[in-house]
Amino acid sequence: MFISGEGRELLSQVDYTTTLSYAVVLADFDRDGKLDIAVAEFDSTAHMSVLRGKGDGTFGSPVNYMTGGTYADAIVAGDLNSDGRPDLIVSSVRRWLPRPRAA
Repeated sequence: MFISGEGRELLSQVDYTTTLSYAVVLADFDRDGKLDIAVAEFDSTAHMSVLRGKGDGTFGSPVNYMTGGTYADAIVAGDLNSDGRPDLIVSSVRRWLPRPRAA
């Protein structure tokens, strides 16, 4: 992740360790006024990670949530139940089909 300095330049690179991050979405999931990151993890443990924003361009350690299925490949946020809070939708691959080899 790269942090911008007033929209003119990139100030620094910040690294966060997750497993196999595949897709991300930003929203204020905990309603503290700071953007958080939710990450779809593309591995066999079927989970997503949420990193709470600190408000200064940095984030806390990932907190993992089981999603069911395997290999989360997409994640989106939206207010599905009209409660004013963002909800998360995660899709996962149920089957992995290898590409056929040419003869």
